[in-house]
Amino acid sequence: MKTYLKPKKYYFLLFALSFAIMGVSLLIKYINSTSSSTDLLALFVVPVLFVGFMLLIDYLMQKIADRKKKKDYEGLFLDAVGDKMRASKQFLIEDFRHLQISEKFQSAIKTAYLITKEGETEGRNLSHLEKKFERRSLEYRAMQYVIEVAKEQLSASQKSADKIQ
Repeated sequence: MKTYLKPKKYYFLLFALSFAIMGVSLLIKYINSTSSSTDLLALFVVPVLFVGFMLLIDYLMQKIADRKKKKDYEGLFLDAVGDKMRASKQFLIEDFRHLQISEKFQSAIKTAYLITKEGETEGRNLSHLEKKFERRSLEYRAMQYVIEVAKEQLSASQKSADKIQ
């Protein structure tokens, strides 16, 4: 991931450089006898504002990048299911489209995802999802892959929980 915030040394050098440039500008105005008291004030204010503005932009860009970095776990679950289904080569593009518009199947996928995150309960478990569809249907065949991925993720989270204890 790209980091936008730079070290403090960078901002200090930026301040020193802008202060020097403003100082040279004030010196040239003084030599030409066109300087005023506001120019002296600008010598101190402009570099501070310039560096402050640069720091603020870098800080905001870093916040935006950090927000985009957050993982979409549901999307990763759906990608894993889709990858397994594509790897099996048992489904056509039309099958994927049909599954995408099937509200019952989409609801079952969301339930499977919730099971992987929160665990199985009495009313929400993987065996119930399997029984939700007729055995010869497209949804039933696809649900076998959903359940397989859910079981893999459940066992992986169980293993990581065991390592922590």
